[in-house]
Amino acid sequence: MKHHTIIPAALLSLLSAQLYADSADLHADNSMEVVTVTASRTPVSIDDTGSAVTIISHDQITSRGYVHIADLLREVAGIAVSQQGGRGTITQVRMRGAEANQVLVLIDGMEVNDPSQGGEFNFASLTTAQVDRIEIVRGAQSAIWGSDAMAGVINIITATPDTQGHRVSASAETGSSGHRQLSADWQYSHEQLTLSLVGEGFSTDGTNISRRGSEDDGFRNKLLQVRAGYALADSLQVAMQYRATDSETDFDGTDFLIDGLPTDTDYSANNEQRLAGLHLDWQQSDTLNHRLSLTRLNTDNETDNGNPDLDITRGEKQRIAWQTDWQLNGHTLSGLLERETEHYQQRGTASFFGNPNKSLDAHTASAALEYRYNATDFDYSLSVRQENNSHFDNATSWRTTARWQWLTGLSVYGSFGKAVKNPGFTERFGYYDSFVGNPDLAPEVSLSAEIGLYGTFGESLTFMVNHFRSRLDDEINGFSFDPNTGGFTAINQREQSHRRGAELDLSWQILDGTLLELNYTYLDASEQDQAVAEVRRPRHSGSLRASRHWSAVQLSAGLNYTGQQTDDYFPPFAPYFQKVRLDSYLTLDINLRYDVSPALQLSLRGLNLTDTDYEEVYGYASAGRSLMLGANYTF
Repeated sequence: MKHHTIIPAALLSLLSAQLYADSADLHADNSMEVVTVTASRTPVSIDDTGSAVTIISHDQITSRGYVHIADLLREVAGIAVSQQGGRGTITQVRMRGAEANQVLVLIDGMEVNDPSQGGEFNFASLTTAQVDRIEIVRGAQSAIWGSDAMAGVINIITATPDTQGHRVSASAETGSSGHRQLSADWQYSHEQLTLSLVGEGFSTDGTNISRRGSEDDGFRNKLLQVRAGYALADSLQVAMQYRATDSETDFDGTDFLIDGLPTDTDYSANNEQRLAGLHLDWQQSDTLNHRLSLTRLNTDNETDNGNPDLDITRGEKQRIAWQTDWQLNGHTLSGLLERETEHYQQRGTASFFGNPNKSLDAHTASAALEYRYNATDFDYSLSVRQENNSHFDNATSWRTTARWQWLTGLSVYGSFGKAVKNPGFTERFGYYDSFVGNPDLAPEVSLSAEIGLYGTFGESLTFMVNHFRSRLDDEINGFSFDPNTGGFTAINQREQSHRRGAELDLSWQILDGTLLELNYTYLDASEQDQAVAEVRRPRHSGSLRASRHWSAVQLSAGLNYTGQQTDDYFPPFAPYFQKVRLDSYLTLDINLRYDVSPALQLSLRGLNLTDTDYEEVYGYASAGRSLMLGANYTF
């Protein structure tokens, strides 16, 4: 769906547990086998996958020093980030030209896309606290993960205790614009039991996100996570996790009389998210495994934008899933049965456009099957998924992948598949300002393909280059003018949308302790049968990062480039709709870390050191140069 409106709420991120995520060490070391738990229903070596996979390791997260995961994703090929101003404002992540709600976000293998906010995930509040690695799988993944995975999957995997006994660590950071962050975590492991507790507080006075005025827009966020695992027997394990996040974001309203752009206003959004998960893993034999998962996600978004009553949306998602895996002589067969129940609630002030007060439910029952074959120089997979939805016709998605080791260290890979994206509650029944939902929307359907080369040369050079194409039918335009009401609604576009491009990802260890990382994306994304360019999708983007590690010092510097792109502008005067240009920009980020001792580390970070003025959403000013000083202590 196209979200060209400013949805007046900021979302949060949650964490949960998945047992398979604990079984693989994915640090970026070319001398080790790197395993992904996202590209398939079971863990598989990255060398055996037929999809484009990027893994941001724990070492890379530490070296780059970013606090917010959105900043890490800016340096991933195929991804575009759009943020409505400073920290805490709505942050959308698009993949390969798709919409933000066509990207599935997992935390420890559990879905966190918000059903009350258009089915997408807002990365504004998601930090790197206790994150061990991030896996990004691009291309159609609906056959593996369901409706929201039309364009790809981002899986954020948190750390688990890796040594026996206790470990406590604490970190603090302060810097520009009243930036303050405090976090602490405790981990314990003894025989069959593992426990972890994480707490974090983050706040900033912020910067002014509108073009005029001087009011700073601040952001405050709190996080608490509890995670536990217990081995009932050698073949039977249980795990649980609970995560609570609360945030408050200041934002500016829109001047609907003068220019239709943000203007200083004392508005705020309060957001709460709760996620609980329980997982049971049973290894019946050397060839047969079973897993039962139960999860529950609750979101509460309250916005104060000057109306007599708060605008409130609440979402709830409950999921129960049973998976069985059979493995023998290179063959793997996985079967999945799943049932999901979603609840949507909206409260607000009735107006000329309608009454927002409503409560709705939806149910989806799914069955999926994946077959995978792994040989010495050839790998193949075939997946199919059937979804029965209480509000739509039955939908089938499928995907096939292959990888062939052409030469030593060089593989050819490719995938082809069909993906489906069901419209969410917001598109069908939502109400915001002058937006009224359309209950008659049909699901979006896409066909996509990719082909690429993946190569490793010793332990010094790794690269991936690919070409991708996709065609989207029944794309949902979430900001279509309705002349009958004078407001806006959502419609299925009759014309097809097309997305094609190329991606390059290269890592080169040029000297001992010196690493160069390069990524580049070319994207041509258009709608209405290629007549109109899709907004907030730069044709050219990329990054270059150099990292150097001495005995006690780490230095990492990254240049990030975002090319020219377009956006939609709706002024309060004729012609009332315009296509506008967002200029290209280049930023420089640096992180310097000094290990005072094995227990104490100091860091100095600089963001946008070029002090570049730029906008990722038309009319919303991004933050300028900022510096942060931090410390981390482990005992």
